[in-house]
Amino acid sequence: MGSTIARTLCACFLAGAVLAGAPAHTTETLELEQAIARTLEAHPALVAHGLRVEVAEGHARQAALPPNPELGVEVEDFLGTGPFRGARAAEATVTLGFLLERGLRERLVASARADVALRRADAELARLDAAAETARRFVVCLAEQARLEQARAAVELAAATRDAVRRRIAAALAPEAELARAEAELARAELAAEGVEHELRAAYRRLSAQWGALEPDFRAVAGALVPVHAEPYERLAARLEASPELARFATRRRLDEARIRLEEARRRRGWRVHAGLRRIETGDDFALVAGLTVPLGFRDDNSGAIAAARAEAAATDAEAAAVHAELRSTLYVLREELEHHVHVGERLRSDVIPRLAQAAAETERAFEAGRYGYLELRAARTDLAAARGELLDADVEAHLLLIELERLTGGQATLPAAGEDVR
Repeated sequence: MGSTIARTLCACFLAGAVLAGAPAHTTETLELEQAIARTLEAHPALVAHGLRVEVAEGHARQAALPPNPELGVEVEDFLGTGPFRGARAAEATVTLGFLLERGLRERLVASARADVALRRADAELARLDAAAETARRFVVCLAEQARLEQARAAVELAAATRDAVRRRIAAALAPEAELARAEAELARAELAAEGVEHELRAAYRRLSAQWGALEPDFRAVAGALVPVHAEPYERLAARLEASPELARFATRRRLDEARIRLEEARRRRGWRVHAGLRRIETGDDFALVAGLTVPLGFRDDNSGAIAAARAEAAATDAEAAAVHAELRSTLYVLREELEHHVHVGERLRSDVIPRLAQAAAETERAFEAGRYGYLELRAARTDLAAARGELLDADVEAHLLLIELERLTGGQATLPAAGEDVR
């Protein structure tokens, strides 16, 4: 299951070289599949689910054990008076008794096994949720690395702009005020980069917490936020019907049915039979004895438990219907949001960023020629940086939504190859 989850969620990304925004001192990188494998191996909540499965399996083994036979010893007619003084007339009987369960143990075993299946379904859901959360945190790390790349590029550009302003001032082509603005802009860019570095370190720590690590043992995460696409809603809805969450309700319904049959079996009380040997002291003789104990069914003393089990089964059906409707609605909303972010990313890549990049390049040439001032140059670069930030945000949201869709449907998306990254 672990490798399946990893392959499913790794389909959200095309693993590639570490982003250029990774820290320069990187000596070790972490891939998504490695992060998910660590999570599935050591996540504290998953350990607890595994133990609950072991508890249920222990109950199932216990339910399969038949009741032990009962040894009975009975002595009569001794320590009395007259001819019954002492043990001269004593009669000793030794019997071996058995409980006839009348199908009860089979119902106990069926109920216990259904409970094991439910606990395993809970554990698989928990594993899928943990893997999805790891993928989400991994995406955040990739995003912060990309933001750090952009922030460092902004610092370099601000430093180059400051130097260009100095040259213009030296050539008497710009006032001194432009240098102050350029130096302030450089300081703001450096502060922004420092802030992103802090966010990146926090993202690494949050990711490593998924497998219980107090500190990250990696320096960067590997991968690229490539463009994704939205599958048709009908295809996602068809996969939803076999999703782990809905499958859990089917398992829970089987458990409810097993408990109903168990309570109905408990209505038929077990019979007790015993047989043995009696020694008659007065004649030094032996005789066989046998007996049968049958409970009298004057009233149905298990009707309340049967009614409760049937009501529990009806509640499961109602809850399953409500969850199914909610999942269909959530699936539609998530898919619409994914399609919107994919569309935003496509327009930014194809229409917005290329034009803003062209405008920024022309403004830089005009600035170098003295036709534009610092404010025009800053505005052009700010617009381009903002558009690239919007593209990164759209890609991040698209990947997060895709991970959630995969978690809901339990399927695997087929993603296009990465195109040229215009960020």
